Formats: sequence, C-alpha cells, structure tokens
Amino acid sequence: MVFVLGISAHHRESAAVLLSDGVPIAALTESSFTKTPMDASLPLRAARACLARAGVQGPDLHAVVFYEKPLRRFERVMVNSLRCFPRGGRAFAREITSWLGDKLWLRGELMEEFGVPQDRVRFVEHLQSHAANAFYLSPFDEAAVLVVDDLGEWGASALFHGDESGLRMIEETVLPHSLGLAVSAFAQFLGFPPGLGDVHLQDLACFGTPRMREQVAAVIGLSADGHALIDSDVLNLSGGPGSLFKPAMEELFGAARIPGEPLKLSEGDSRDADLAASLQVVLQEHAIALARRACGKAGVDRLCFAGTLASNRGVNRAILESGETSGFFVPPHPCDAGGAMGAALLVHRETAPVPMFQLWQAIDLGDAPGCMEPDRAFQPEQNALNLVPHLVAGESVAWLRSSLEFASESLCHRIVLADASQVDACQRLLVCLQRSEPYLFCRLAMPVEELDRFVNVPVGSQVALELGQLQVQALPALIEAAPSAIAPDGSVRVQTVDAEQVSELHALLLAVGESSGAPLLVIDSFYLRDRVIPRFDDAAHEAF
Repeated sequence: MVFVLGISAHHRESAAVLLSDGVPIAALTESSFTKTPMDASLPLRAARACLARAGVQGPDLHAVVFYEKPLRRFERVMVNSLRCFPRGGRAFAREITSWLGDKLWLRGELMEEFGVPQDRVRFVEHLQSHAANAFYLSPFDEAAVLVVDDLGEWGASALFHGDESGLRMIEETVLPHSLGLAVSAFAQFLGFPPGLGDVHLQDLACFGTPRMREQVAAVIGLSADGHALIDSDVLNLSGGPGSLFKPAMEELFGAARIPGEPLKLSEGDSRDADLAASLQVVLQEHAIALARRACGKAGVDRLCFAGTLASNRGVNRAILESGETSGFFVPPHPCDAGGAMGAALLVHRETAPVPMFQLWQAIDLGDAPGCMEPDRAFQPEQNALNLVPHLVAGESVAWLRSSLEFASESLCHRIVLADASQVDACQRLLVCLQRSEPYLFCRLAMPVEELDRFVNVPVGSQVALELGQLQVQALPALIEAAPSAIAPDGSVRVQTVDAEQVSELHALLLAVGESSGAPLLVIDSFYLRDRVIPRFDDAAHEAF
C-alpha cells in the first residue's frame, strides 16, 4: 500500500490528510486539538492522529507533502519587505525572525518528526494544491478549475484545465492583485478578526443595500481580459508594513470601524452593512467573469472552484445562476486546510491515477470520539426520535455523531439544532453557542425532497446544498415556516439531508415536521465562541 501524508500550515487553518493508495482515509485540522480558531501552526497533533487512525508508522510513509514551496514564499516576503525598507523595518524584523525560527527548516522538521529520508519530503505549489483539492474530489473527468485565494508563494489566483492526464495551469494572477486579500482588507476595515472576517462579511451583507457598488468596483476592478485589478493607492496588498488598507480607504468610505464598536446596520446609519453588501455584489460579478474565462480557456463548461473566495455562499450561487457552467463543484474544505488534501493527491498522481471514490469518503475522516466533560454529556436515547419533544418544547440540542468531518463546517456530526418553526429559534441557538452578533444566521436543514417546496434552487446545486455552500432565496412557504432563519434580503443558508447518507437526522426532520408542520431544523457547528469542541465520548445528545 502507498501512504501519502499531506500537510498545510502557517497561513489560516492547518491540517493533515492521509491517503492510502490514493484514497483519503484520515484528515484532521490542528484546531480540533488546540481549540484555537483557525490554528495555523504545523499540524503535528493532527498528523499523528491520522497515522494512529490508520495504524501507520512514520517510516511507512511514501511521501510527506507540504502544500506550498516555502523558499518561494520566503522570496516574496523578503522582496516585498525590502521594497518598503526602511519604512517597514519592524515588519521586516518580525518576518525574518519568524522565517529563520522554523519555516525555512521545515524539511528537516518533517524528516525528524516522521522518520523519513530527505527525498520523501515534497513541496508543491500553493495554487496547485487548491486546484487538486477541487478537481480530484469532484465527480468530473474533465473540468476547468478556478482558484481564487488570498496569497500563496507569488500567485493569488489561477486557472487550470484538469483531465485524465492531470492538471495544467493556464494562467496565473500575482500579488498585489488578489481578490481574496482584498476581502480581508475590507474585513479589517470593518473591524473583524483576522481569518474569520470573510465569513462575517457574508452575513453582514444580507442587512445592507449595495449603494457603494461603484466605489468598491473602483477599488477592486476587473481588466478587459477578466483579471482582478486592485487599486494600490487604496489597498496595501503587496506585503508592506501596516494595515491592508491605506488612508484613501477612509476618504472613500468614512472612518474605519474600531473592533468592538457597534456595527452600523440600522436604517439611520447602515454604512457597514451597505459596504459589505456592495463588496458582495462586486465579488459576485468578478466571480462570474472569472468562471466564464476559466471555462472558455479550458474549453469545457464544468467548473471546479477552490480558494478563500469559494467559501463565499453568495458567490457560489451567483456562478450557478449565471448559466456559465453545466456542472459546478466546490470541495468540502475549499481553503487552506483543504490544501493538505490537494497536495497529497497531487503527489500520488505522479505514480498512479487518483482512483474514483465517493465524496463522502473524503469528508468522514476525522478523529474518533474522544473526550468531553462527563457531567455535560449523556448517552443517546435508543431512538433519536425521542428528541422531538425537547425540540418542540424550544430546547437546543447538541447532535454528536461519528467522527469529525473534514469540511469547513460541521455537516451532520457535530452540530447544535433547534426547531425552526419557533420565531426565535436561530437567535436562541446562537446564544447557547455564545455567539451574540446581531447579524449572524444559522443554516437551515431540510430533507432533500422538500427543496422545491421551500427555496429557489439553482440548476446543478445538489452537492453544494448537501455541503451547505449556498445562500439561496426563500419561497413564501419557508418564510412562514422558519422566520428566524431568513436573512433580511430574503435569503437562507440551506443544507439538504439525504435519507441514504444521513438517515437518522433525516428521520428526525420528518418527525419534527409531523409535530410542528414543517420538517425544518436550524443548525450550526458545535463551537463555543468560535472555539472548536474537538472530540466527544460515544455519540451523545445534549439539551441546553
């Protein structure tokens, strides 16, 4: 058997993925062990757990693959720091200390940790890792692949053509013209925390109107040939010192929000929500143009999408509704954690074709249930339908099942759920998870056969809806049945539940429907204050 271990680290969320003969058999993020949101440290705990799950020793590995080339990234960091010298002296000192501390010696650290010789430690391009994560997990034999990330070695986005012979890069856009990093700049301007701000912007946009679309489009432009064009007089995306935006940003949009200040999203002053809505519209327009270019350049109308922008639910819906593609796929983990999966698949592809496997084989890969405070957990009822009275009575219930999923959000194994028919269901569920932001919304779980009854479904959205990757428009029946899950713009985050794949939760939805009139539950990942709850005792339910 050929074992390949993929590693991602040092930017956003880190992860480890283990392949056996090209099939994923274990995958975990480091945050599952440290409880630190978006933990970017080298995922040694996650890697050890992957090996233990498979009963594999480090020397048994045929390759340990890192998802980018550190020396090329170091080159970019140093070049950009020196361009700003001496103005960026302090930033340069921090960067050089970080790199000389451990990042440059990554090969040696991986050799020592896993007991493998030098030639078994491999490095692949950052954007190629994302492309492989999208294409090789997709159901397509041939597809255009679009990667829109924040930053890698030098590249920020790229177009690929994938077929049975592998992945071929068609073109690449380099810094500072990064859509992903531009989104981070706007998130920083609105006072959101690093790494998590992109998600907050999506929810905040539902409260605003895109009245500043033209100003945002001037900052994040699009060239005649479909490339992003960032105004460097407004945004500081080249790696220089200071924040990601310059004083010109405040001249355009007003004073930057200080973290912790109340957000401006009311009718009297909705600047923050309107700016987020304007940014969302511009991103959707750019994504459609990039999808059109990717499919045109590759000569195929099936599209795989990865990178930070692929986690934007509104962008995904815009691409689907544009009609530019006949098939569309976003991997379960489209961001940096998924890069570990892509890196491993790339190196395996050098020796043998990647075998076909079901998508859910690449999701249910996490650690087995482990520890939870015994006074908070209790064993499940023999029949999960006994939870129905608790839900109908207004309780929020933790649904803890099987292994951790390797996805950007817990899908059906580590979630908290509540009866969606109650007018305050979403707000109560978020409060029990210690998330009190007034603009946040939960996902809405529904049986897949009920989709047409409740929402407008874009063509080709089946897989994206299973993974909760779309924000779609609610129909009147849904607005009446689940009012707390509907955003002010009439959209809703839907996740479909299939009777064959998630039979127990599907049965619970139907039972709730018999009691409340609609088979709907609001759900969210089981995090407290955005901190991961890593592992649990044998499958449990818990009422809050």
